[in-house]
Amino acid sequence: MAVSKTYYKDVEDIQLVVKEQAVLGCIPKTGDYEEDGYSVAHGTYIAWETNVNLGAPFASTKKWQVHKPEEEVEKFYNSIQYTLYETGFPETVDRTSTPRRNVNKEGVIVAVLSAPYECIGMLLECGQQVSDSSHLILSQSWVSKEPSRDNRSMYSVYVHKAITFHKGGATYIDEFSPPRRVTYLVNFFTSAITHGLKDWGSDFERNLDCQMSSSLPLCDMIDDKLWTRYLMAKVGIVVPETLSLRVKDKRMVPNSEAIRVCLLGKCVKAKKLSEEPTPVEEPPPVDKPTHNVKCQEQDCSCRIEALAKMAAKANADNPCVYIEKQLKDGVCEHAISMEQEIAKFLDKPNVIGKRIVVKPSGPESHSSIGVTIHQAGKLESITNAVKDLLEKINGADTVLVETFVEPISPRSIVSGSQSVDLWKANKRHSFRVCSTVCRDFDGTPVTTSITCGISSKDSPINGYNSVCQGLDSTLLAYGLTDPAVRRAVDRDIRKKGEDLMRIIMEEESKLDEVQRGGLGGYTDIIGIDFFLTDEDGQIIPVAIEVNSHNCTFNCQVVDFMFHLTQQYTPINAQSIYQVCRSDNEYDSETPLKQDSILGRSVRPWVRSMIQRSQNHVLRGKHILIIGAGGFSKAFVWHDAVALGVRVILVESNPNHFAKDQVYEFINLDIEDHTQDHAHAREIMKILRNKEITVNGCLTFWEDCGPLAAMCAVLLKTKGIV
Repeated sequence: MAVSKTYYKDVEDIQLVVKEQAVLGCIPKTGDYEEDGYSVAHGTYIAWETNVNLGAPFASTKKWQVHKPEEEVEKFYNSIQYTLYETGFPETVDRTSTPRRNVNKEGVIVAVLSAPYECIGMLLECGQQVSDSSHLILSQSWVSKEPSRDNRSMYSVYVHKAITFHKGGATYIDEFSPPRRVTYLVNFFTSAITHGLKDWGSDFERNLDCQMSSSLPLCDMIDDKLWTRYLMAKVGIVVPETLSLRVKDKRMVPNSEAIRVCLLGKCVKAKKLSEEPTPVEEPPPVDKPTHNVKCQEQDCSCRIEALAKMAAKANADNPCVYIEKQLKDGVCEHAISMEQEIAKFLDKPNVIGKRIVVKPSGPESHSSIGVTIHQAGKLESITNAVKDLLEKINGADTVLVETFVEPISPRSIVSGSQSVDLWKANKRHSFRVCSTVCRDFDGTPVTTSITCGISSKDSPINGYNSVCQGLDSTLLAYGLTDPAVRRAVDRDIRKKGEDLMRIIMEEESKLDEVQRGGLGGYTDIIGIDFFLTDEDGQIIPVAIEVNSHNCTFNCQVVDFMFHLTQQYTPINAQSIYQVCRSDNEYDSETPLKQDSILGRSVRPWVRSMIQRSQNHVLRGKHILIIGAGGFSKAFVWHDAVALGVRVILVESNPNHFAKDQVYEFINLDIEDHTQDHAHAREIMKILRNKEITVNGCLTFWEDCGPLAAMCAVLLKTKGIV
């Protein structure tokens, strides 16, 4: 990915740079997937070997010959090579003639099902942290699912072929014999991410026993703009005034001051019971809901099953709005037209005079798809836009009507200030702020990168129609020359992102395995989109939406640009790299090391991948522990159970509190350490009699160190003492 122009005079210059970046491989040419295709190849100059083995692996064909690859795989491969070529990394080497037999010593096998431009930065960083751990899967024939040896109702993923990433940016096309068992899966080959062009990953990720990032159910949850907007408001993040119009309730979102939730359905009105009923169009027959009375008695706003059935057969030309509890015996007693509900929203004091945005919400609603902007008070155009989206969206998705966030206006730039060397924004410019937040290996949310997309003020901004740069330089271009003000904005956005990630993690902890999409399904990375607005002289970040995917694209572009800038210019990177800082390595005031720039936007995520992979490797293993120790070691037994480790504990005290917290308790007097050789032989005899195969041996108690070492020698395990 090459560095583009530095100076921009106007919107036309920005659009020119967007076209240049498309040619250089930074972004698709237009962002139109029907035109470009998900497997679009970037770049025009080929300076690498193309006669390589990208076909199906030997394991799936049983023939020693090179098979012709799929056309899209060739495009993916050329896209990788162009990026490596532009950023100074070596060309990929084909090693498929000699299948690899061994795995890295950490046992970490990360499989990434994705087009390369979505995740090249993450792949390089993963290979840097643990060499030969990162596996890019470009074809369904490169992986397989087999029944899990630990749980026969689940499946393990095995990699037969991949492009592997190693330290220093070295990459190889490898085949594996035996195939490698995956410990962590990243799946971007889904309908939502590829706009329906590739979807084999959706079925593939079901019922897996490995760790996963953002499974399908979790993507559906995080990409629900209404639900995440509710969470953002809950933690004090400012959100636009919102009217939600949904056909079906996916998850409970209560009404609040800023968010109004409405359900659309077939218009069914009833008179009061004391009045004579008038003929009305009968609703479709529905089963009488069994929990309707319960919902009313609890005064909750949940929508009952009968309403969902009516909503599924709604007349889109004349939709009716149901709010709160309005059903009696399955019949709506209070309903108004959708147009009336929109009109009420436009008459709110905080909405009057503001432009209105209409957009869809759901896993496939990203990159500004379906977003329209309307002038203030234009009820007809807004209503028509809503109806148009209702005909297009999935029945379980939502249409949002919200206030347009007016961006900050450029300040006058003082002559001689440090901002004169940058491009200068004008009133036709706007920018979207994207904050990337990762779950670190210890479960701590970390905001790693804040980037800005610069584009026209009068159109929706996304990663494909904007020029990407850092927050600090963008604020400078808008005349914010006071470093304290810029730093305050930076810290505010970071804190808000981490607060949101924290509450998402809390909500996920309440879900079971099925709801999370599998045994190892968790959200490890999110992207949050903000717009900055002026309010009483203060710069306020207003959160627009959250993305479960498509959130590393721009930050890896920025990482590459700063990496190249520092590599090929004498400029101190700290003077230009004013992004990616937080409470630890992200808040350093010292100059950044060259090798620390590339990949830092996903570094905590990769650390989490490695940590969770090693936890996965431990699951089901039999670990012999010599000596239980005291209460200071009490956490060990709880953590072992949580990790699925089967602990065989050897302890002298027959009534030790850990006795009932381990897989197998062996009471043996080992206090006399002059007899450790005899103790070790006795422990081996007990294990044989119990037919227990031990995978490792260790101790947490210093006095038992020699005995644990002797047991490790007899067991022929590496052991830890």
